Amino acid sequence: MTDNTHAPDPAPPLGIGGWLILPPIHLAIDIGLFAWLFVAAAMQQEGTEGGVAGATPQLSEAIMASLIFLAFDLAIALFAAFCLVRLFQRKRQVPNLMTAFYLLVIAKAAINLALLYGYPLLATGADDMFNAWKGVVQSAVAGAIWISYFRVSVRVANTFTR
Repeated sequence: MTDNTHAPDPAPPLGIGGWLILPPIHLAIDIGLFAWLFVAAAMQQEGTEGGVAGATPQLSEAIMASLIFLAFDLAIALFAAFCLVRLFQRKRQVPNLMTAFYLLVIAKAAINLALLYGYPLLATGADDMFNAWKGVVQSAVAGAIWISYFRVSVRVANTFTR
């Protein structure tokens, strides 16, 4: 005799849990990292204020490029804060926002690498170029993983429905 009754299917994954706990942590770290980078850049700018007046044109361009990069960092940090708020509000647009966020992180790493190639004066250490390449590869791999996760995960689809 066969028993056709079976236990009901477990509830589908829902809510910010499992692997979905890592992106909010990444967003919070990115915001904190920007704050730290901003303070460090401000302190470095204070130290170079006296030297900028007699700076070579290439040094002045390098300083301007680093300030533009800092503004790009600010934009990413503000976008990360927006994504974090929307994530905890469980808004439907979160998968698209997180895709944009990870693409911005990849772009940031690529721009950093391009700036080091264009303005070697920005390098502060011998391994800066290697670290810039490593940053591009790491952000591209992480972006590929997390963008895919936000596109195909059942938990993501169940959590961000509003």
